[in-house]
Amino acid sequence: ARDEAGNENTMGVPCVIKEKKFRSDKMNLSENFLQQKMPEFQTMVPALQGKTPLEVFIYVNSQMRKDNFLSIQNICKKSSPKELWEGTFLRMKDAAPMALFGDKRSYIYNGKPVAESTHEGVDLASNARSPIEAANRGIVAFTGAMGIYGNTVIIDHGLGLFTLYGHLSSIDTTVGKNVAKGEKIGLSGMSGLA
Repeated sequence: ARDEAGNENTMGVPCVIKEKKFRSDKMNLSENFLQQKMPEFQTMVPALQGKTPLEVFIYVNSQMRKDNFLSIQNICKKSSPKELWEGTFLRMKDAAPMALFGDKRSYIYNGKPVAESTHEGVDLASNARSPIEAANRGIVAFTGAMGIYGNTVIIDHGLGLFTLYGHLSSIDTTVGKNVAKGEKIGLSGMSGLA
């Protein structure tokens, strides 16, 4: 740890790391899905014009996924130096988990594996255009389109803790806004790779 005066201190943190078996999924890529979703990405990345829907998907799942990860890391480098959250974090009401953190995904096209990924969040299914509420108090660090995540909001809860809300149909907040726990920040949707 280093304070603003440059004083440094180092301390070990005891921990126990347990082995965890993550789920794995095989996801069939239908022609209908590719025809419906890939034009959205061709509009974002002009170099994808003229590519087949499968070529676009492979780019999106590999290069765009990496680029998005770097963008998120960059956004999360600046965090409030104090705890902004209070108590437990909320989870979307009446929503069913569809994908869990750490799920291994294999994408199958015409019976053959064409891509893989590791899921880095939790996908919750709800009714279309349901309110998305801030999981806890914080400051909105990002709003806008972000590749595979579609319409996205990222909230800084302080001390390096952030939450990301993706695939929104609309965003109802702005960067720099102080949000309360449970405050509506957007509506659910299927933007991005959803």
